[in-house]
Amino acid sequence: MFDFLKKNKNIVIKSPLAGKLIELEDVPDKVFSQKMVGVGAAVKPENDLVKAPVKGEVIRIASSHHALGIKTKIGLEILIHLGIDSVKLKGRGFEILVEEGVEIDNGYNR
Repeated sequence: MFDFLKKNKNIVIKSPLAGKLIELEDVPDKVFSQKMVGVGAAVKPENDLVKAPVKGEVIRIASSHHALGIKTKIGLEILIHLGIDSVKLKGRGFEILVEEGVEIDNGYNR
């Protein structure tokens, strides 16, 4: 009813990893390449440091530590998924440095 009062909100989403950007269609996993989990992009990483791509709250960490979800203040939900078939690792090789419910911000959206 009062949509005219709402401000147009923009959000900047940065890459969570340093590396080469890859089109999602080129990812060798149909769940991602066919956008079954939504639109996005992939990165061939140069290192193993993953940063927050946006300011928001960590809303989900996969039990196998290979994925986490972030929700921004405006309600945008972002999935960071690491690897192909990485759920099979059952958490081996991943170190989680945050917890669900924690607000994160690496300075991208200031």
